[in-house]
Amino acid sequence: MSLAWGGHQNGRIPTSALTPIGRGALPGGIQFGKEQYAHPAAAAAWFRLRDAVQTRTGVRMGVAEGYRDLALQQHYWNTLPFPMAATPGTSNHGWGRAIDMYGYTAAALRAVRDLGPGLGWSLATGDRVGEPWHIEYVGSLTVTTTTSPEEDDMPKLIRRVGESTLEWSLFDPSLRGPSDLERGYIVITNQNTARDLARLYYPGGFGDEQKEPRSVYVEMQKSARIVHQAYQRGLPAATTSSGGFTDSDRSTLNTVRAVVEAIRDAFGRVFR
Repeated sequence: MSLAWGGHQNGRIPTSALTPIGRGALPGGIQFGKEQYAHPAAAAAWFRLRDAVQTRTGVRMGVAEGYRDLALQQHYWNTLPFPMAATPGTSNHGWGRAIDMYGYTAAALRAVRDLGPGLGWSLATGDRVGEPWHIEYVGSLTVTTTTSPEEDDMPKLIRRVGESTLEWSLFDPSLRGPSDLERGYIVITNQNTARDLARLYYPGGFGDEQKEPRSVYVEMQKSARIVHQAYQRGLPAATTSSGGFTDSDRSTLNTVRAVVEAIRDAFGRVFR
């Protein structure tokens, strides 16, 4: 089915037509700390799913990414291995109806699989490409209830552990970035500035700031694939010991990618 709506084009939807669903929570990700958006009905359905999963499992999930504009779709197409990124202008994120979840556990993913379809969420695309954290809203676009995410009104400094250079992310709702997506979020690389802010925001001062390593998300994805593979095989998740693509999967994907890139190169030579 088509996910188009409102006469908008994929990746060209104004944020005024969308609803904020929380800041991007992927450490090291291009959307980290930036407000994420979704179609209003998808946003309401996401809050219901998030709350239902928390009620069942005690896990409160966040969002890695929501709406992707055309420029971001192109960036992922240029940098991610096939088939992890859709052709620019075709991503379901570009319709504001897809969400990449964050903060999930095996139990939370099972709850999403159980509860999601009843709340209008499809897991079909995530299943097809091996990304069980990716869900798409295919329910009614009529918003029956309105909800908004809880906002953390207190400024905080997060140390990006594992980066090649010292880097912090400052969250402060009073900050105004160059665009709506960057409101409340700035990157700090000056250690003296970070030291002063840490003294301001944390009782223990510098060194006591919140820390989150990039590896957290990598391990989360690995766990998600373990659960997904177990689901596909009809086995309990605990019986599987390794996640991610198999060597055979990687070989097939590499072959397909090589073919796709060869076709793109050929078209590029013809239509130059």
